[in-house]
Amino acid sequence: LNFKFIINDFNKQMYFSYNWIVEFIKIDLNKEKNNIKHFLRNQIALN
Repeated sequence: LNFKFIINDFNKQMYFSYNWIVEFIKIDLNKEKNNIKHFLRNQIALN
């Protein structure tokens, strides 16, 4: 068995899933930012 290869593959998997999570969070934060902007605009419009 080539343990180095297995570990390497595992690290790659971890790296990809980590990047995927980071991207997902970024997208989520942008959505939140837009929601806050809309909310503030509506508040200003009401006042």
